[in-house]
Formats: sequence, structure tokens, C-alpha cells
Amino acid sequence: MNLIIKQYNLKISNTIIVTILCLIVEFMKISIHQLKSIIVQFILLFILYYLQFAFSNFEKEIQMRYIAILAIFILIISELSIYYVKKKIDCFGILIILIFIFMFGQHFLFLIGTYPKNLTIISGALSKVTIYKMSFFVLKCVVILNIGYLIKCKKINIKRNNLQISNKEINRKIMFKTGVIFFCISIVPTLIILSKNIYLTFTVGYGERMLNEVYRSSGVQNITGILASFMIPTLLLLFITRKKENKIPIIIIIVYMILYTASGSRINTMILLIGILYLQTNMFSKLNIKKTLKYLSILIMVFLLFSVVSSARSSIGSNLNPKEVIKESFNDTIENSIIVSALSEAGYTFCATATVFENCPSNEPFNYGLSYISGIAYILPNGMTGNFYARIRSTDEVFKGYLNQYGSGIGSSFIGEAYWNFGQSALFLMLIFGIILAKVSNELDYAISSKNYESIFKYTYIFVTIAFYVRSDTRTFLRNYIWFCLPIIFVAYFFKYKYNERSMK
Repeated sequence: MNLIIKQYNLKISNTIIVTILCLIVEFMKISIHQLKSIIVQFILLFILYYLQFAFSNFEKEIQMRYIAILAIFILIISELSIYYVKKKIDCFGILIILIFIFMFGQHFLFLIGTYPKNLTIISGALSKVTIYKMSFFVLKCVVILNIGYLIKCKKINIKRNNLQISNKEINRKIMFKTGVIFFCISIVPTLIILSKNIYLTFTVGYGERMLNEVYRSSGVQNITGILASFMIPTLLLLFITRKKENKIPIIIIIVYMILYTASGSRINTMILLIGILYLQTNMFSKLNIKKTLKYLSILIMVFLLFSVVSSARSSIGSNLNPKEVIKESFNDTIENSIIVSALSEAGYTFCATATVFENCPSNEPFNYGLSYISGIAYILPNGMTGNFYARIRSTDEVFKGYLNQYGSGIGSSFIGEAYWNFGQSALFLMLIFGIILAKVSNELDYAISSKNYESIFKYTYIFVTIAFYVRSDTRTFLRNYIWFCLPIIFVAYFFKYKYNERSMK
């Protein structure tokens, strides 16, 4: 009798669970694929909390290896969950890969037993407890980010969307014309700044170059820098709106990337590369093995260039002449290997993030959202806000003094900034970020499928800017979009209005 009652209660429980799940699906309007993927992410979250307790008494070396294996496992599950829902690895999937590279690059090296010279994670600059706790905190952030994304992401119906945009060729020509105009506006300021930066990098070094007046000036005083900042969105626009056989925009992009990397910087190169590879595989052609190998080769060459530049930066300032600097840089790159150097330097972002964790709130109080407010204020010219954003220091400015092994600055990350503002409560912020990223991903997929060139440009620029946000903070995100993306869209709208006006006549 008791057995029958237990079976009956079990059936009731199962019915209740199924009913609740059905109500959740109906209420949130999510597919069964989304629901399954979300459940998997919740399971991962529970596993993380359990393993954080289970690994706590292990030696540091064992902890790092287990964390690296766990990170790889979560990365794979994350990508599979995205693919299960969207049937492709979309821009969010690329962001997740970048997060793991920048946050766990040094962990992965530790796993394979490779220890480059400047591997800060084992240098003693950060305590064992800090590294351990922050590693799990980052993993939790990623999982919750995934949950937020999976709640709102959608698989776009391409056939239905292709019927919604008319006059696609006219729109393409208008956007391409707009891109040409802004290229002409930004090319001279870009060449001026690049030539100055290349000269300073190879004479006084990258660190001293960053202290140059060009970087400290702002507003109207830096009109050359403002005009040059249109180059990245312009190059993306030219690539998006080019005809398939037109190789000129690609040549211009390659030349720009080479010159920019030679100046000692790499961010714009990374942003362009990510955006172009994504567009090439989603907009212009389907990804196949041959093209995959081609793009991987390009990526490896870029990593090589990054590594050489990084080594050169550390050699400049010595008594070596330029030829010897280049020779030593190549030798150092070969000795350390391309992948090792790239992962080591990328993984430094974790160290910057862990520094925030270690010193907040013990040495630096929580910011309670002020850095995000500062990012909003940064939209306006400095004179209109009384230089408010500058008085609210960035994550890098506040915490660089606690991790001085790296040199002038330590950088930041969206996770580090979130923790500085809200501590452990930043985990809930990741849910909101995930929902926003799902919106961007959906709109970008929709724009590509319907050939809406304005939206493709807009959301691609948002995507690549967010990709930079992985190792940065909010201060420049909104400003970059409003100052350098919206003007291009407004000019395109003006040309479209004039065209429609002529058509009516």
C-alpha cells in the first residue's frame, strides 16, 4: 500500500514539474531547445558551487589544473548549448571564446606545463586564495551570462525575413557611398596618428608613447584623434557593403592592420579581425574546411605579429639599435612560441580582474554603479559635464597600483568592473548582460538574413565593440557607438532621404 502511495505521489510530483515547465515555456515564450539548454546551465552552476568547495583544500598546482579542465568543459558545453538553439556559432559564441582566452589563457598554459617568463598567475603577485576564488567567480559569471542569453536568443527564419527588405541594392550603394565619404574624412588624420605612433614606439617605446600628449588631450584639442576614430567603423562599413569581387576594401583593411600593429597597439586590429571573420563566414560565404584553415592561418599570422610587437615593446629603451630590436623580438617570439605568448598576454586580463577581487572592498570601496554612470556621462563633451567622467576613475586607474609588475597599466574587464561596482551581486548583472547580448545577436542575424545593410553595420559595430569590452570597461563603449557609429548612420539616412525625394519627383 505504501509503495502504491509513493508511486502515486511520484506521479503527482512529476506532473507538477512538467506543468511548471510548460508554464515557464509558455510565459517566457522560449523553445524547448532553449529550456533544455538553460537547465544544463543551471546544472553547471550547481556543479561549480560544489566543486569550489571540493577543490578548496588541494595544492595550488592541482587547483589550477582542475580549474583549467573545468573551464574547457564549460566552454565546450556553452558552445554546444548555443549551437543546439541557433544551429550555428553566432557572435555570442565568439564572445564566449574570447572570454575564456582572456580569462583562462594562463590557466590553460599551466595545464600543459608551459611557464613563460611573465606568467603573472604563478609569479606570487596574487595570492592562492584570490586566484582560486576569482577563477570560480568568472566561471559562474559565464554560466549566468549563458542563461541570460539563452532566455532571449532566437533562431531566425531566413526565408520569412528575406521578403521584408526591398531595394537592397540601392541601400547597399547608399551605405557604400557613405563609407567612402567617411574614409576620405578619416584617412589623413589616421595616417598622421599612425606615423607618429610608429615613430614613438620604435624610438622611446610603447609605454612612453602612451604618455604622449596625443593620448592625454581630449575634446576639440584632439580633433585629429576624433576624426581618425571613424576609421574602424568606416572599414567595417566598406567591407559589409562591398561587392563580392571588389578586393580594394580588403587591401585597405590589411594595410591598416599592419600599420596599426606596427605602432605597438593591437586592439583595433583584433576588433577588425573579429568583425570581418564573422561577416565573411555569415554574410558572404558558408564556412568550410578549406576556408577555416585559411582563416586560422590568418589568425596565426596576426598572433605572430602581436607577439613580435609585444617583444619589441619590451626591448625598446635598451641600447639595441632598431635592427637588433627586431631580431631579438623574433628570436624571443620563436623561443616562447606564438600560441604560448598570445595566451600568456591575453590571460593577463584575469590577473587584472583578480586584482579588483583581492583589493575590493578591503583597500578600495565598492563603486555602486558610478563607473557605469561615468560611462553615460562620457557620451557628452568633457566641458559639458565638468570633466565628470575623469573624476570618476576607471578600473585600470584605481587598481593598477596593486599590480605593478606589468608596468604602466593593468587594463580591465567587464567582470572586474562589475565586481568593483557590486561585489558578488555582480552575478545578477551578468543575467542582464546576457539578455542584452541575445538582443544584439538576434538583430544581427535578422539583418544579415534580410540584407539590411544599415542594421548589419550598426549591430556588427556593437558586436565588435562588446568584444573589446571583454577586456575593458564601460567608459568608452557608449561614447564610441554614439560618436563614431551614429553619425555614419545619420549621413546614410540623409542620402536615402534625398534619393527618395528625387524618386518621388
